[in-house]
Amino acid sequence: LQEADRRLENVDRMQRITESRLNGAMQAARGDLEKTKNKTFNDARENHQRLKAAENQMLQARFGSENNVGAAGDDWEARRLLGKKVLAKQVMSGWTVMPEYCTGRMCNFTPLISKGRFVKCVVCEGCGNGNDG
Repeated sequence: LQEADRRLENVDRMQRITESRLNGAMQAARGDLEKTKNKTFNDARENHQRLKAAENQMLQARFGSENNVGAAGDDWEARRLLGKKVLAKQVMSGWTVMPEYCTGRMCNFTPLISKGRFVKCVVCEGCGNGNDG
């Protein structure tokens, strides 16, 4: 009987040691996961900022400081990039962003802006119906 009690105590002690080791390993894994998550987030943010800087530099080189979407002609990627800048500038000057989007094929669902009764898409410069821009 004493031998059985001693073995049971050893089993209990080994179980506590194993649980303690597992808890330590889980805490270390959680810490590593958090570090990796933060690094990935920071890397993504830095890459996004680099992309924005490269876009701005490309737009500046091609179009100067004037944000004229029409100057991009049929370069729809440039029109969309310029459209973002025009949208921000127009909103700052009193235009309102509408809950509707341009249905133009190349506008990629750009939000429409309005001022009074006038409505326009900042990419195709049409009214948003997909036909006139």
